[in-house]
Amino acid sequence: PTAKCASRYRHSSSNAAAYERFCLRRWLMLHEAVARMPDVGPATALAVLDSDVLLFRHPALWLSELQALPQHRDANAAGLFGVAFMILSPEALSRFAGFLRWLYGGSSARLGAELDR
Repeated sequence: PTAKCASRYRHSSSNAAAYERFCLRRWLMLHEAVARMPDVGPATALAVLDSDVLLFRHPALWLSELQALPQHRDANAAGLFGVAFMILSPEALSRFAGFLRWLYGGSSARLGAELDR
């Protein structure tokens, strides 16, 4: 599935096309890998970091602090430092991967309509 999405990618960024394709494909690759892990359940917190992020705290501390805030208690994803460091649930990852597959699996007109929305 990740190769099909990559083949339908339409480049419009000033960054290199290969870089932007990878930025999208990594979510699909992560979803495929996590789906095969038997010990990942609904309560699992997945931490996704860009390669240029260095942590000085354990990600579980951030997660517990976020869950203590009323506005984040039931959240399935949180972006820290923009999206360079994401904490998300397996369900949020699954929904995002599904959205990417839907977005790149359809016609260019559907993609354009979604972007114009």
